[in-house]
Amino acid sequence: MKGDPRIITALNARLVEEFTAINQYSANEALLRNWQYGKLADYLAERRADEQKHYTMLLDQILFLEGTPVAGMLNPVQPGKTVPEMLAFDHTSEQNAIRGYNATIALCCEVGDEITAQILRSIIADEADHINDIEARQTQISQTGLGCFLAVQIGG
Repeated sequence: MKGDPRIITALNARLVEEFTAINQYSANEALLRNWQYGKLADYLAERRADEQKHYTMLLDQILFLEGTPVAGMLNPVQPGKTVPEMLAFDHTSEQNAIRGYNATIALCCEVGDEITAQILRSIIADEADHINDIEARQTQISQTGLGCFLAVQIGG
């Protein structure tokens, strides 16, 4: 099915964002494993798996619409130097993703591509869950202190 070129362009932008998120979560996960914060690293591994699922969904839809994916392109990755910095960078990335998905959904509605819009709505729900998870961890740090938070993250 031949898709609207504007949709394919927008989907490719989201594809690059998801690939960037995979790499950012991977970098932070590796740092956390090196620091022996296994529980927090496991959490990031789950987030990375979600982003990989999103990447595959976008890739499949681009191909379905007979577009050419821009596989391998990457935006700048921002691994954190500290856990609070990691969470802050990840929070910003997830917020940016939601803005991008909302804009792409609006474009889908404009051109009448409800199938792609439905796919993007399912992805955006996951991204909102990611923000909630990140904010919960940020709240835990502010309420218990960074040392207590990190002590719970050891092992896994």
